[in-house]
Amino acid sequence: MIPISEYVAVKETDTLYECFLAFEKYKQERGDKRAHRDALVFSEKGEIVGVLTMLDIFLALEPTYKKILQQKSSHTALLSEYVSNMYREYDLWPESLDKVCSRAASLKVGDVIGPLADHKYVDADDSLDKALHRYVLGIRQPLLVRSGGKIVGVVRYGDLFEEVRRRMLACVMD
Repeated sequence: MIPISEYVAVKETDTLYECFLAFEKYKQERGDKRAHRDALVFSEKGEIVGVLTMLDIFLALEPTYKKILQQKSSHTALLSEYVSNMYREYDLWPESLDKVCSRAASLKVGDVIGPLADHKYVDADDSLDKALHRYVLGIRQPLLVRSGGKIVGVVRYGDLFEEVRRRMLACVMD
């Protein structure tokens, strides 16, 4: 778990551009080669209102995807023929990525993130199994960790993998 004090934080009124500046600042301050790829989003009152993920950012670049994802099941959405048809039917990516990025940079983080739902949380005393279960069944963003009803940290997909890797290597083979 990463404590919230050590996580990239932005306000819901910040722009995506300001969020990327926060990612860069985090990376430089810690000397990390790889910055966090998502950020905790805070209200003006200092409460966590969401998590800005890579997927949120990608969806902001081409807003038509949100409509498509609401209409179709995830199983058909990945079929090659379906992907090709949707690309043409919805005229996805009609502009270059450079043009799209300049437009999206001014979007407010609060307008880009999805709502926080109960399935996006785990309790601090939950086993790793519960977090793994949520990821395997479809959660595609960091899980927020609660203790006493308060958000105290974040568990990322990669963090769980590293813990599984560590435990697997510690196993004694028969």
